[in-house]
Parts: sequence; structure tokens; C-alpha cells
Amino acid sequence: MLRLKAATAALLTLSLAPFAFKMILSPLLAPKESVLRVSYPFFQSVRTIDTSNISTVFQYNLANNLYSRLVEYNSDNQLVAGACSSFTANGGKVTFSFGRKTSTVDGHTIRAIDAAISLKRLVLLGRSGHGDIRKLLCPNQSLKSVHDECPGIRVEGGNLILTPIRPHFVPFLISALESADYGIIPKGSLSPDGLTIVDYRNTSGPYYVEADAENGALTLKANPNHYHYHKLMPQTVKLVPTQLRDGAGLLEAGEVDLVTTSEYYSGPAANRILGQDSKFTVFASQPFRVDLVAFSANALKKLSVNERIRAAQVYADAKTRLFPPLGAQPTFQFFQSLSDGTLSKEQSAEIQALRNSGTSPKEPVGLGVHKSYVEAYAKELGSSPEIKIVGLDKYAFEYPMNLRADMYFIATDSAWTENLSLLGHNFEMGIFHLVNLDANQWLADYLETPAKEDRIRRLNKLHFDLLKAAAIFPFAAYPYYAVTTKNWILNFSTLSSTTDLWRMRSL
Repeated sequence: MLRLKAATAALLTLSLAPFAFKMILSPLLAPKESVLRVSYPFFQSVRTIDTSNISTVFQYNLANNLYSRLVEYNSDNQLVAGACSSFTANGGKVTFSFGRKTSTVDGHTIRAIDAAISLKRLVLLGRSGHGDIRKLLCPNQSLKSVHDECPGIRVEGGNLILTPIRPHFVPFLISALESADYGIIPKGSLSPDGLTIVDYRNTSGPYYVEADAENGALTLKANPNHYHYHKLMPQTVKLVPTQLRDGAGLLEAGEVDLVTTSEYYSGPAANRILGQDSKFTVFASQPFRVDLVAFSANALKKLSVNERIRAAQVYADAKTRLFPPLGAQPTFQFFQSLSDGTLSKEQSAEIQALRNSGTSPKEPVGLGVHKSYVEAYAKELGSSPEIKIVGLDKYAFEYPMNLRADMYFIATDSAWTENLSLLGHNFEMGIFHLVNLDANQWLADYLETPAKEDRIRRLNKLHFDLLKAAAIFPFAAYPYYAVTTKNWILNFSTLSSTTDLWRMRSL
């Protein structure tokens, strides 16, 4: 305060003009730019992030902060307009209007054409990990270019008009568009053919990439032209590449300021921090994160149901001893209590009885684990006759289906309601897989079922069939956690698994 008074006196003595006074004084009054150091399990260049090919929660979280969607959930968990200014559903179509709501850091306004090209790009590439809207908008379309016409995706009068092939697809379409897969990539940030992201500075989201790094040590900056921008949100975000279970220790040591929902919380440091240590602020979602064992297509053919159950139980017991997730409750279902698709009492009794029928496999089952965990599992499992550890350079689920180990661990979202994005992701990732199940046909039939009660019956049967065949073996459900230092406020939704950095506020 004394320094400020002295500076003011000097300015008055020199009789500077008012605008000069403001220019010199403003740096003294401006708040210090907030820098947030984030523990993050990402070890690659940002060039590997593409909305069309998201398979992990850390890819999803990063894309979610870089690219805004047409619709998003507000703080009351209601779907509202995102990058568009408004949207209306009428007559079997959805019209998205674009005012001057947001622009990139370099001033390129996000318009309907940017959204249309982003959606056509997914159709052209033929992939999307969370709810494939091609089945809703452009089935059997053979686009050659993002500029080709698709009847379901049109731009008229500055508006984006999406027309699904069935009127009852509209609710599915709107909810699917909330996924980070459908983030809007500005037209000017794509290659001339529209297929490759070439500019990660001009993004549509609340953050853009200021500095890339091959090892994942990215620097993000807040976009002041974004509709979510707030001067108290983190202005600079530095990602600190961190192995999945090491973030809590870095936070405790003061080397990072935030451990995100992408992390896995277990171990002494996590126990201390999540035990409401007064130095930290803890966020916990509803308990919809599920630990499960998944089996490869080959394992479903060569191993019996009882053999898979036994091998999965041996692994689940070892994993729970080694890395017990905090707040976890045992479960034998994927969809949790009160969720759409959960088991009936009779189905639950049958699956619980099945869990007691495991038999040792004739040969050890290959367990795919990241090489950094091989030693821990080898020590815990010893010379187990049920399991043979296969060390991997990547996480098991990152390998193509035909190259995966017999069994592997997945931690993924469940859901409280029927969720096309979740279903699409689990089919795309091969988590929901049965020998005689045609995933594309199942999804097509599901979408063609207009009555919700009939769709829920289909969902329940799929859930029951997966568990009865021991294609998946859920064993724990728990919350997503995020932890930060006391000088930050977390405003995340308890019904979301994402780390929305723009919702944070500095104190």
C-alpha cells in the first residue's frame, strides 16, 4: 500500500494526463496471472489428440477443455446451448443459431459452417468413440469431402440444421452432441481436406495450446474470447506428465496444484489427502466409476465361463489388495443401483450364484498390464496357476482388439440413465463384446425402438448377457475424485467425470 501511494504521488507531481496515469497504474492494480500446475497422465504431443479418436479419460478431459460443443450441461445438469447461441427442436429437426458468442484467441468467430464441417469430418473419417451420430444423420453416406452434401447436416442462413432420419432420434442426437467427440474444430484449424487438425492454438474451447511438448508437458492458456472466460479461472495451465497413481504424492509435495479426475486414487498419499487433509480441497462425484475385468475376443472363445470367472476373481482380489480405490464398494453389476439397465432381483441372484462357480483354467490366462506395474503384480500374484502376466508398453485397452491380452483391467463410467455416448464408447472399445453379438446391429435395433421402456428392456438384456457370459467382470464402484490446494475452488458437477478447468476459481 505504501508503494502504491508513493507511485501515485509521483504521478501527480509530474502532472501526467489521465490516460497516462491509467497506463502506468494499471499493472500495479492488475491481479497476478494465475498459473495452475496439473498432474496429468499424458505423455505425448497434443498432435495425438483428435476428437474423432478418443479412447481414454485423459484424452477426453484434454479435448473437453480445448473444444466446445453445440450443447453442454450447465451447473443444474441441464442441457443448454454451448458454442451456439441457442437451439430449438421442432418437426423432427434441430436448428442451432449462431450469434457472435465466442471466437478463437486470434479472433476467428465460431459459426455454423465450423460445426457442420466438424460433424461431416466424423462421418468422413468413419469413427467416433462416444455415440456414433452417423447412424442418426448420414447412414450409408459416402462422403468424399467435408464439403460434400449430407441431408442430415445443412447450413442455411447462418444456422446449422440437423435432421435425423427418424424424428424420435432427436433426443438421442442432442444428448450425444454433448460428448467431447463432437467438439467444434474451427475450419481454419484443419488441413485443406478437413481431415487433420493442424492448429491447436485456435480452438473453440475455453483453453488453447500455447506450447506443445512431445512428452505431454503442455502449456494451455485461457481464451479471453470464450463465453466461459472468467478472470478468476486458471489463466495458464501447465500439464505435468505423471503416472496414474503418482499424482497425490506430487500434490502433497507441493509440485502440482491439481490432481484431476483422470487420475487413479490409491496409496498412502491419496489416503491422507482424501481423508480431508485441511491443506486440500476434495471433489467427489457420484459413485459411477466402475472397475472391471474385460476379456478379449479370443479369450471368449478359448476359455469357459467358469474359467474366466476364476481368473477374473484372482486378478480382482490382487488388484484390490495392491491398489484399493478410495470410497469403493463391491459390485457385480456394470449399471449400478437405480440406473437404467440394472439387473432384476432374479437376475442378480443368478449372477451372484455364477460368481461362486469359478474353476481354475487349464492353462494360465494372459493378463495384460502396463510394464510399470508388472513387478507389483508379479509379487502379489506369485506363481499363480490361473494368471500369466504380460507386460505391455501401453495400457492394455489401447491395443487393437485382435492384439489384446486374454484379460485386462478397465476403469470406466457407468451411467444413471440410458446413454448413447456410453454405449457407443463401450462397443467401440470392445468392452461390450460377445461371441454372437453384432454391435452395429444391436445399436441400430436399439435406436429403432421408439418406446423407452422397450429400449430399457433391451439394455437390461445386454447387461445380463454380458455378465452371464463373463465377458465383463465388474468388481468395484466408486467416485471420481479431483483434489486441489486451498487457493482454488472446484465447481465440478457430481454427475460428471470431467475436469472442467474453466469452472475453477482462484481465491
